[in-house]
Amino acid sequence: MKTLLFSILLSWGFVSYGQYDFYQYFEGADTLASNSVFFEIDTTNTNNIWQIGPPQKAIFDSPYSAPNVLVTDTLLPYPAMDTSRVTATVQSPQGWFGIWAFQWQQKLDYGPGDGGILEISADSGATWVNAFYNPYVYNFFGYDQQNYGYPGNDEGFVGVDTTWRNVWLCFDVSWMSMQQDLHVRFTSISDSTGGVATPNDGWMIDNVLSQPTWVHTINEVKPDDYMEVYPNPANERIHIITEKKTEFHIIEKLSLYDMNGKQVRYFENVPTKFFLDVAGLPEGKYLLEVQTNFENRSFDIIVQH
Repeated sequence: MKTLLFSILLSWGFVSYGQYDFYQYFEGADTLASNSVFFEIDTTNTNNIWQIGPPQKAIFDSPYSAPNVLVTDTLLPYPAMDTSRVTATVQSPQGWFGIWAFQWQQKLDYGPGDGGILEISADSGATWVNAFYNPYVYNFFGYDQQNYGYPGNDEGFVGVDTTWRNVWLCFDVSWMSMQQDLHVRFTSISDSTGGVATPNDGWMIDNVLSQPTWVHTINEVKPDDYMEVYPNPANERIHIITEKKTEFHIIEKLSLYDMNGKQVRYFENVPTKFFLDVAGLPEGKYLLEVQTNFENRSFDIIVQH
């Protein structure tokens, strides 16, 4: 079965968080568009291999929930020298506090050098940034770390994992409420095989959920004070984390200065869990200034490689 995916609205109807839940199980159930996760295929590639249908492949032979999945071809292995994309819209209530989770079930079957790249955009697709180790991503977990690698020289999913993994990509809702929109793009890439196709099935996705969440299953640093900055000295990254609040909460300005007063890093309106990349900065002393919509703090920082 070969099904073209373009500007579709599909969802699965059940309730866990009420009107702020969005679903996409790829089953064709007719529900309100306001409760569906919207997926759109990249039609600039006329041979885009992303399809919806029952998986009937060597390894991908059954869905997470019957009958359909989103998969890199429902019947055939992915071809060599291919880049195929599909984009999901992440919807969220405006002005909320808390954390928003974009979840999906996935399996992987990629040959050497190939894989899946995950990116996010907050400006209608004008710019895309990798979701792995991204300071704007609150949490990203659920996948096997053995399947993290560099397909096409970019961070992404690689290798084989035939266990259904419940992957979570989480965002700060206060930050989301300030964005024009938020999209997640799934790119299957096979341009590193030297033009030789491998008999692999690629990437399979099912049961997509987009909803608020209050419970997290991974460890994170919780500040004893209103705000903490770590590590110090820093080698690659400086993490900034503030206490959670039950109201709108954002870092309005974030500045890093060297000892000559030169501003070497600057951000506006970023999440209250964020990090600065300092790997490329010279060793020495720096001043970090953090301004949230509640407090201003300054920290003496040492960069030491």
